[in-house]
Amino acid sequence: MTQQSACPAADYTAAKPGHNGRKGRRAAFPLCFAAGLLLMLACIAGAAVYNARRADLFQYAVDRYVVAAGVMDQDSADRFVARTIGYLNGDLPAWEPNVTVNSQPLTVPETFLEHMAQVRTGIRFTRAAVVAAAALALALLLGGALTGRGHGRGCGFSARGYTLGALIPLLAAVGLGLWGLLDFNALWAWLHYMFIPGGIFNAREPVMQLFPEALFTVYIRPVALSLAWGAAVLLLWPFAARALHKAVKRSRSTRGFEGR
Repeated sequence: MTQQSACPAADYTAAKPGHNGRKGRRAAFPLCFAAGLLLMLACIAGAAVYNARRADLFQYAVDRYVVAAGVMDQDSADRFVARTIGYLNGDLPAWEPNVTVNSQPLTVPETFLEHMAQVRTGIRFTRAAVVAAAALALALLLGGALTGRGHGRGCGFSARGYTLGALIPLLAAVGLGLWGLLDFNALWAWLHYMFIPGGIFNAREPVMQLFPEALFTVYIRPVALSLAWGAAVLLLWPFAARALHKAVKRSRSTRGFEGR
């Protein structure tokens, strides 16, 4: 008489290491998806805020589109750049450019001062949100690892979930970038409508001559480059970590075999 196995086929399949790994990755999928989403959103916001706070980039834009147009002289432009970036970075309590526009002292409307305060608040909030999102994403990755391990000895990281979560905001950002290349004015108006309500002013106002729309086109390339570097790191590190893990595992196996 043939003795039946005490372990049913289903139990035997579940005990396989590969099956355990798949179960672990499925369990970790939603947490890894959320982590990838948060990290890429933090990368996009970080790329924008980092370049918005760069004095050298703003100086180049002002020199090219304000000074070159004869709106103000170089000394006034240098003072304007220093005070604007200092205010946005929180180093100055108030935005007081104290410059002349077309040889006339500039009077800044109260509504524009409120707009600048709103921009500074937005930059502060975004910087804090980037740090919080990165910290939460790391916690989610750790939770995914623990959840996945709890379903077997397999891997507790879902590369598919993480990559999918990261690609969604990245593709959206790429779409916005292409829109900006095709019609920057429309994109700029939409961004103000969505994130800075009340930030659209008449282009004929003297203060707006310091911020022509063409000035902000200078930021497209630096933001895109910053985002590209950050996205490459976020998308490639799981594969690099996996390759390193396999290399270490092979090295240990080789040393163990040679020690026999």
